[in-house]
Amino acid sequence: MGMTVPDGDYRVSAHHFTYTPTIAFGKGWGIFDFQSTLGVTFPDNGAVRSGAGTPILFNTTLQYHVLKYCWPEVEANYTYWPNGEHEGLNQLFITPGVLIGRIPITGRLGLTFGAGIQVAVTDTPIYHNNVILTARLPF
Repeated sequence: MGMTVPDGDYRVSAHHFTYTPTIAFGKGWGIFDFQSTLGVTFPDNGAVRSGAGTPILFNTTLQYHVLKYCWPEVEANYTYWPNGEHEGLNQLFITPGVLIGRIPITGRLGLTFGAGIQVAVTDTPIYHNNVILTARLPF
């Protein structure tokens, strides 16, 4: 379950709290693995029709372990809007990237960080390209 708080710049904020129940699954075979998620985002305060609606998100990532902490990957990220201001639209991004991690910190706690270039492959995306940065503390 994810939650987003509208505390950023008004130009990039959803202007509402959003809740995102998600199911995730994955499988690994030696030095190769895949991970997928399927979720939907619900805004609060009745913002379904007037705002971003309830987008449905599907994500799949293929990873290959090449060095002790290096994981090159390619990700497919799909979003469909059944309602709201983008009703009927969909977008697909392909993101080549690399993760560095899981670097042990203490006990079960580790550090993972990475970067990728998100490239739109559909005709009418909300935006076309983006740099993705991530930092995580898995435990």
